[in-house]
Amino acid sequence: MAERLAWLLVLIALFPAALAAASDAGPTLPIETFYAERRQDGAQPGVSELAADYPVATRGLRRQRLRQDTSLASSFAAWMPHPVALIADDQASLSWLVEQGDALRTVGATVLVVRVSSSERMRAIRNLRPELPMAPADVSSLARPLQEVNAAVYPLVILEDGSVRQDIRHLARVATRSLTP
Repeated sequence: MAERLAWLLVLIALFPAALAAASDAGPTLPIETFYAERRQDGAQPGVSELAADYPVATRGLRRQRLRQDTSLASSFAAWMPHPVALIADDQASLSWLVEQGDALRTVGATVLVVRVSSSERMRAIRNLRPELPMAPADVSSLARPLQEVNAAVYPLVILEDGSVRQDIRHLARVATRSLTP
């Protein structure tokens, strides 16, 4: 049951705009109705700690420097609607989040916090980059595809094409230049 709820959180984080109703059987309520109370607490619209089971501790990932940029299998990349960043509640990840935050926003990344001890720590992490969609998530099932390409580390970003990187600041500069007339 907890694993199903964790996947629900991941889906909400990845598809906040696409998820318009809690049910499609009969009369429905907008999912935003369920987030209203959280927004009053300062949490982000469309991203919830709904049923988060703390501590969150993803197995199979470790804090380490990515040896080289790589890519996941194309079959996996086909399921990526937008970039996803993986971080944890450690100093290296938090520094990385601050440094890469502008680039993460530019590429439209959702940040999944794969190791965090409590909702209080999750709020502290969100406060570092409140403009980024962020959710706690045990993504242990993602560890195997990352291990297959020697990238089972955090912090990192998985881009829509399946490429896995730790530094995407150059992508933000390229995107900004292409938008400038």
